[in-house]
Amino acid sequence: MSNPLLTASQNAELAAIRNAGAIRTTDNGIDWRVIHALIPWFSAFVAWLWWAFFLLIPSVFGLHYAGMMPAMNNAAYTMMGLTLCLAATIAAQSQHGVRAIAFTFSVLLLAYWF
Repeated sequence: MSNPLLTASQNAELAAIRNAGAIRTTDNGIDWRVIHALIPWFSAFVAWLWWAFFLLIPSVFGLHYAGMMPAMNNAAYTMMGLTLCLAATIAAQSQHGVRAIAFTFSVLLLAYWF
């Protein structure tokens, strides 16, 4: 297959590159195993972000609604969130996607209640 807009030498060079395998011309589709392996890690990453943005930073800087919670509750919520984030990370390391997502959802609920 040649391109009519290219010269003969350019078409020959392009054919040589394609034959060498430098340009993939076939579509292999999506590798679902890779995506399945990344889902627990993505979930743990989201749990850490939620913990940092919605539990840790508001507790450290007193940014949640008008400081209505005592300091001990702030520390308790922050440590519970840290524990859930560690659980989500451990679940991701052992490739338990459902558990990692469950722990991430628990961090979301904890941040919502906070």
